[in-house]
Amino acid sequence: MSCFPESPHSLPRGQKASPNSIREPSRSFTTPTPEEFDGDTLVREIRCPILLLQASPALGGILPDRDVERVLSIRPQCVVHRFADLGHMMHLENPEPIVPVVQAFLDSLT
Repeated sequence: MSCFPESPHSLPRGQKASPNSIREPSRSFTTPTPEEFDGDTLVREIRCPILLLQASPALGGILPDRDVERVLSIRPQCVVHRFADLGHMMHLENPEPIVPVVQAFLDSLT
């Protein structure tokens, strides 16, 4: 599965992507102000499968349950994994429980 239309990975062997498959970004890469930020629209525009790794708010996790539920209301096929014993920097704190979760998600895409 590819996130990009006509990516080399989504085409039959030997077929080449058209020049239209490489387009200008639809939005700039500047950080929006809080007034400009529209997370719902951003989530709707994601074309790839989504894996949310949620750290414990008590340990510094910055993704609250209400935001996870909001993403799930927009993209119910999103996969969520909660780590009750890890904080915001979970991958540095202890990558051992994270790696199998990410690997299983990636394996589910093939």
